Amino acid sequence: MRPISSLRFSFMFPCPIEYLNQKDFSKEDKKYQVLLRKELHYCNRNREKIKKQANEVYNLGLKEEKRKKFNICDFKKLEEKCLEYVQRERISRNRNND
Repeated sequence: MRPISSLRFSFMFPCPIEYLNQKDFSKEDKKYQVLLRKELHYCNRNREKIKKQANEVYNLGLKEEKRKKFNICDFKKLEEKCLEYVQRERISRNRNND
């Protein structure tokens, strides 16, 4: 099987579950639907391997020298900023609901 895409673990970022959307493949053209289904099938079949690899990259990204060497995001900083964003959004929503 030849590769059709790649997972870029070094660019992972946190996202609260309430901001995630499920992709509706049926809204895409047929050729792209086939590609999306193949990718999803691969990810489902290799879920544990993908999680393991993601955790390994995450742990590398916790060390500044490794982040620079391998061009990995600062995951802790991204997590902090994500939490700040969620808190601001909740405060904003609460103000709008009052």
